[in-house]
Amino acid sequence: MSEDKSSKLPIAIDVSLGKEIDKSLGDILREMLLPGATSLGGLIGDGLGLLHDRVRRKRLQNAELGMRELREKLAVTDVSLDAVTAPEEEELHLLVEGISLAGDPAVRDLWVGLFAEAINPASATTAERPFISVLQSVTPHDAKIIDFLAFAHRTDKSMKESLQKTKLILQGEVTAEIKERQDEQRRKNYELRDKAMSDIRDRARDYGFLGLDEKGWADNLIRLGIIQRTAVIKPHLSTPRMRSVDDHRGMLELADHLHKRINLLEQAEKRNSVSPSKFVSDKTMSDQVHLEVDFTDFGTRFVAACGLSTDI
Repeated sequence: MSEDKSSKLPIAIDVSLGKEIDKSLGDILREMLLPGATSLGGLIGDGLGLLHDRVRRKRLQNAELGMRELREKLAVTDVSLDAVTAPEEEELHLLVEGISLAGDPAVRDLWVGLFAEAINPASATTAERPFISVLQSVTPHDAKIIDFLAFAHRTDKSMKESLQKTKLILQGEVTAEIKERQDEQRRKNYELRDKAMSDIRDRARDYGFLGLDEKGWADNLIRLGIIQRTAVIKPHLSTPRMRSVDDHRGMLELADHLHKRINLLEQAEKRNSVSPSKFVSDKTMSDQVHLEVDFTDFGTRFVAACGLSTDI
């Protein structure tokens, strides 16, 4: 579907004007900070006036960009402007306000995604207050984390679906021809897995997550309930059976089993209480990409509501 270029709102910004405003604000700020500053009321009024005009222009630019991106998202899903369903007045106000305040493209994409889903008549998504609240608190760095995790889930799911479609169902004797087909399929499966893991690693590298090793990077999204620490891979512990109440060896094995399970629970609790420093774990001997965080159930709903992924 082609887009009418004449329908795009003008978003050109006078760069020289922006620099002059910056200089004026700087001059006013320096005067306000001088000891015994005179006419403080006038200075504050001038400064706030200039700042208000600058913020207003920036918000208008963000809103214009957001509306353009919203039209593009609707066009991709073949939703005509005549078919959209308007949300409640307050929700519409919050969505437009959120887009106008979203100067970062990744953050604005989340707002636009929720907006598009909320007005799509074929979608059951609404602009729920928890979703709005999260978007109002998401930083540009958070938005990249959300986008990356959604991408990783989509890529992994697509790979598994491809593997399932090409799975060989064999019956009877394994002949030389079947053996050759099996070997060829294993080779293709390896290529599918390698391509998926390579795509995920490349996206992590592009976002600077591959070598990330610092505290606090996940705290905001954990606080918002969007992500959580990935579960520890627990070893299988088979429960020992006691032959009788007098089975002393069985009693010792059962006590040891309980002790190991308690240790595993304590390790999991300790892990969940500490914010991860890394994004991608380096404790792996395979070609898999092991992430230190993943979406919570609420995070999964949030991502789908923002249109990033409905395939998790």
